[in-house]
Amino acid sequence: MKQKNELNIASVQFNSDQKNKSINLINMETFIKSASNQDVDIICFPEICITGYNFILYTNKKENLLDIAEHVPEGNTTQYIKNLSKKNNIVIMFGLLEKTYKDELYNTYVCVTPIGQINKFRKIHAFENSYMSQGKDFPIFELFGWKCGILICFDNNLPENARIYALNGCEIIFAPHQTGGFDMEVAGMGRIDTKLWGNKNNFREELRKEFSGPKGREWILKWLPSRAYDNGMFYVFSNGVGLDYDEVRTGNAMIIDPNGIVLNESKSIESDMIISKINKQSLEGTLGKMHIKTRNPELYSDIVNNNENITDSRSARNEITKHSKIV
Repeated sequence: MKQKNELNIASVQFNSDQKNKSINLINMETFIKSASNQDVDIICFPEICITGYNFILYTNKKENLLDIAEHVPEGNTTQYIKNLSKKNNIVIMFGLLEKTYKDELYNTYVCVTPIGQINKFRKIHAFENSYMSQGKDFPIFELFGWKCGILICFDNNLPENARIYALNGCEIIFAPHQTGGFDMEVAGMGRIDTKLWGNKNNFREELRKEFSGPKGREWILKWLPSRAYDNGMFYVFSNGVGLDYDEVRTGNAMIIDPNGIVLNESKSIESDMIISKINKQSLEGTLGKMHIKTRNPELYSDIVNNNENITDSRSARNEITKHSKIV
């Protein structure tokens, strides 16, 4: 792929139809064509957007998950999006439930390019179901001469994950999510009444307040820009929006520069796409990169050696989930 010092990136907040891959792909294609017409280089969709997400947390039969999961890259969805990428001359990133030939299940994010390059990342902190396996790698891949990495939802809440990418020269983190409005009543977070979404034409202002408040944007801004700022990297945040099984996602798609400044964001309560131009010059002279140069790794052994109170992501989340438990 041709190297570029400036990229045009689109981030999509997307309302997935539960388990209906055909409808989701049709709706995704509308955004892909629009982005291509606006000379976008890379378009990013949310975590597990191909099937919808939250029902996975409460699916207690592995067979039901294997039925909707796909192989990567040979699965139908990846091959279909590969053709869309070539046809529209655009890099496409999307999330799905992946299965292996050993019937392992992963929360996976896939990157497909017009020349057929396929990269994938498996969520490290995959808490969604006891049948899910955990990713174990932080792969860096190149797009247009930029070093890119992926962290899915929960993965972004641990500063160490973004830092390991930064220490290996990563310049952009793509951060697909399904978040906001979830069942944890902490720091103002909590569920959004699904009745508001069910009658959204009459409650648009109420939904906007919920999406922009502590259940959505205010919570995201507490931590997400710091990942970009601390590491001197661009961050591309895509998210679900609207009803997701029994919860309402808050959208808030945004693109953040290496100084932690939000370049563009969506304030829509619907599926929406934002676009920003980013350039390599912005990676130079950031405070985050300056701070990294002054690290004292010899003092940090407790970070990797102190395993007291360590638990898996699913159990940790269940500890503070208010009204439901993940199977």
